[in-house]
Amino acid sequence: MRMLRELGDTTGCAAALDSLGMVLHEAGFVVGQAKVLGNVGFVLATMGRTEEARQRLAEAAAFAARLGDRHLEATVQHILGYARACDGRFIEAERSYQQALLIREDIGDAEGRASTLEKIGTLLHDTGNPAQGTRYWEAALVVFDEIAHPKAAEVRARLGQY
Repeated sequence: MRMLRELGDTTGCAAALDSLGMVLHEAGFVVGQAKVLGNVGFVLATMGRTEEARQRLAEAAAFAARLGDRHLEATVQHILGYARACDGRFIEAERSYQQALLIREDIGDAEGRASTLEKIGTLLHDTGNPAQGTRYWEAALVVFDEIAHPKAAEVRARLGQY
């Protein structure tokens, strides 16, 4: 599926993920099905099909809540933030990202926390609050550096531009 996404075939990627979700459902693998729904939501959001994306993400959130899977809940909120930003719903996007951030801090997910901090920074930067956005990027960079994540170089370069 990564290959389909890299080739730009997001429709094929969404269809492949949907098929995988059905197989996982039939097999009773609920966690896998929930993760697939989250990924389908992301792919649909990148295709501009944000209403469908939000529906899939709502299903994934329901699975996460039922399972008590906080990591999955944070991931769904993060993707929901992305979908809302794609739809121009910036206040709701920030709210979703902040919710993901709180969960990720609570469960000790450093990589996820850094990723969400970066997304909040980008959202704020792009919506007219560059000073606050830069502070989030700086916070993300600290965490990326702490965990020696390759994304640190990208964030550092972005900060060098401002």
